[in-house]
Amino acid sequence: TEHLPYVVVGRRKGEIHIDGSLKEKGWGNSVLLTGFMNIRRGLYSRFQPSVYLLYDEKFLYIGVESPLEEGKELVSNAENRDSPVWRDDCVEIYLDPTPQTIDAYQIVINSKGTIFDEILNRNNEKGNDDVTWNIEGIEVGNRVEENRWTLEVKIPFSSLGVKSPEEGREWLFNVCRTVPGWGNFSLCNVKGAYYQREHLGTLLFSSNLPQVRISSWGELYNQKADLLFGYRGGENRKVEAIVEVKKWDHMSGRFVVIRSSKVSLTQKVKTIFMGGKEVIPTTGRIEVTVKSDGEKIYQQWLPYEKIASLEITRLMITGGRREKLNIFFQQNIKPFKNRITIMDKEGTTVISSEVKIPRNPLLLDISELTPGEYKVRLEAIDGEGKILQSDQKECTVFSSPPT
Repeated sequence: TEHLPYVVVGRRKGEIHIDGSLKEKGWGNSVLLTGFMNIRRGLYSRFQPSVYLLYDEKFLYIGVESPLEEGKELVSNAENRDSPVWRDDCVEIYLDPTPQTIDAYQIVINSKGTIFDEILNRNNEKGNDDVTWNIEGIEVGNRVEENRWTLEVKIPFSSLGVKSPEEGREWLFNVCRTVPGWGNFSLCNVKGAYYQREHLGTLLFSSNLPQVRISSWGELYNQKADLLFGYRGGENRKVEAIVEVKKWDHMSGRFVVIRSSKVSLTQKVKTIFMGGKEVIPTTGRIEVTVKSDGEKIYQQWLPYEKIASLEITRLMITGGRREKLNIFFQQNIKPFKNRITIMDKEGTTVISSEVKIPRNPLLLDISELTPGEYKVRLEAIDGEGKILQSDQKECTVFSSPPT
């Protein structure tokens, strides 16, 4: 079994204060990861936090930056140690310093700094977990801003029963993010649960090898790849990435390569691979392996699938005796019908129409509308009346010139 992602973690070279900020120079040479999966479907997610990792003689440092939707308030109800923190907006960290045994550590933290922790002593079976264990000496910093939540964690190796990892030591790990009401997201390729031992990732500790920095994989769920990769450390080394785009072949029952690229990485994060629907199939897998002078420093496979979508691409009013609104759209689902609704600035519906076989563009008579600002809403509806997808854009109706 491949324990992915496979990641090299480097040593800290500057000061780090645990205050919820990852802007200190000490974080500058950290590994930077993204590529979170929605564990319900086991596919690449729209929601993409960023994870930073470092270590020194005594501590493992983990930073997690999570984007927040506008107006979204973090759920943070748990206030007591070992209360149900996992029901809140939280980060879950899984660490296994001794992969030859089945023991692992689970640490769950919310934006108040409340901690739930336990020793997992099982192989994908509940039972025999030690919830009485409390991690000693852990430091937690939180910072909640308008558009992001940043969590900073400093974990003593001694609290995990180990010494500072020697060069080349490997651990198993996962970093996860729970968003109540939305979903559960994992950095490792798990499905259905965060802790699946056979699918945990690999941390390789090294003070010599470069650390990969990944700021984006792009919108794979929209058939858009934009891989932004770079690296830190490992001066005078040749660092290359091999990118493979694969699709599922039903005849052979396996993923097959349809596009492959090899590119050199630099210390500066840059686009190393880009492609749209002409390159990226609707369902597939992106595989990336990064090597430094031939030695693997990063590897990950990301399965993805294009999400069903409906989008208004353009609105245009054509004149004549009766003005018509032309609604240009893209729709990759097959609804029972489409509904077009025009609302005034107070949100009152002024026109509503339904079509079962839509033409592109949709045409709507707006000759009776008074000049002003309107919102145009397009919905895809199934046979039971459920709205599958929707999109909305603003439109201005001007006064007709005098004749």
